[in-house]
Amino acid sequence: MTSTRGRDSAQLNKILLCTDFSDHALHALGYGLSLAMEYNAQLTLLHVLEDVSTSDDLQAKTAQAISLLEKPIAEIGREDARTSRPLELNTILFATDFLAASTAALPYVVAIARRYGAKVYLAHVVTPAAYPTLPSESMADAYEQLNRDAGRLLSEVSSSPTWSGIPARIPHPER
Repeated sequence: MTSTRGRDSAQLNKILLCTDFSDHALHALGYGLSLAMEYNAQLTLLHVLEDVSTSDDLQAKTAQAISLLEKPIAEIGREDARTSRPLELNTILFATDFLAASTAALPYVVAIARRYGAKVYLAHVVTPAAYPTLPSESMADAYEQLNRDAGRLLSEVSSSPTWSGIPARIPHPER
C-alpha cells in the first residue's frame, strides 16, 4: 500500500480477483474492473474451479473460462463498470485468519471503507488443513475454543482506534 493522501488513503497497484465465472463472480468482476480503473491498478484474474469430479468436467469448465477470457475483459464484467459513473461500495467483507499476510491487508480495508463510506463485515476464516486431525469429541472442544478466540480477536480489531467511524459487524456462524 502506498499512502498518497494521509493515513486513510491507499493506492492499489495490483488487484487479484478469483473467479469461477458464475453470475455472482461476473458481478464481482465488474467491481474489480471499476476498482482497477479508479486506482489505475493491474487486474489479474485467477480462475478457480470447485468440485471438478471428472476430466470431462475440468475440460468443460476450462473451455468456458477460455471462451470468456478471449473477449475483452470489459465485455465480461457488469455494464456499469464501463461507464463513467463512480464506483459505489457499501459493504466490504474482510476475511482473515489473523496471520501476517491477512493482517497486512487491514490498512487497505480501512482506507477503502473510509473512502467509500462502506460498512465492513469481519469474518474469521479457518483452513481445516491447518489443524491436526483430532478425535470428534476433541474436535468439538477445539472448534468452540477457536470460535471464542476468533470472536475475541475480531472484537479487538473492530474496536481499535484504527476502525473509528467505520461501521464494522462480525457475522456469527450458524451452529
